[in-house]
Amino acid sequence: MIGIIIPLIREASVFKVEKIATKRPIKLTDNLLFFVSGVGTKNAEDAVNSLASEVTHIISWGSAAGLSKILKPGDLILPELILDEKGTEYVTDSTFNNRMVQLFPKELSYHHGSLCESTNMLKEVEEKRLFGKKHNAMACDMESATIAKLAKQKGISFSALRVISDDYNTSIPQSVFLSINKDGDFSIGALFFQLLLNPKEIVQVIRLGKNFSKAKKTMLKLKNVLFSL
Repeated sequence: MIGIIIPLIREASVFKVEKIATKRPIKLTDNLLFFVSGVGTKNAEDAVNSLASEVTHIISWGSAAGLSKILKPGDLILPELILDEKGTEYVTDSTFNNRMVQLFPKELSYHHGSLCESTNMLKEVEEKRLFGKKHNAMACDMESATIAKLAKQKGISFSALRVISDDYNTSIPQSVFLSINKDGDFSIGALFFQLLLNPKEIVQVIRLGKNFSKAKKTMLKLKNVLFSL
């Protein structure tokens, strides 16, 4: 059984489950289940602990921030190496990665560069530049290293399928940052409220939304690949 850990409901929506619940496993097929965890390391830890007795492989799924100029919104990161901020390295399952690549549609743009976990959201372009340079990573998220660490401790193979939603030159508006609730999920209602307070950020939010739509199209293709395993 493969377990897919997904931080946000909107990242899980590509699986088209009628009602998506958070914080519990949801079975997709006889071979796949997913768990909407919420954002951040604590939520990622809880997800791995919940899935550990049911799965033989764990995938860290969702969006990521691009730290390299060559990455565009919608590009996939299938990392061979996952890093935490201290520089600890976790090698992903090459057999699983190779199997995925063989099933990718020809038009899917993917990269094998390193993925580094950040304990904080990188909101500014300069933050991304410095973080990428320091850790020599192509992209970052807020969960994958924690997932990799715990999976390794429990003897479970792991990999990551992360799609670029905000590229090297895209900053995250404060209104988006403040719309993530205590469970680590994204609230549309809170976003509308924040935009009323900060209307100058509307253009940035629209741009980010368009970029996420590109990321979601890639996630749909990945979903089809997973269903063919």
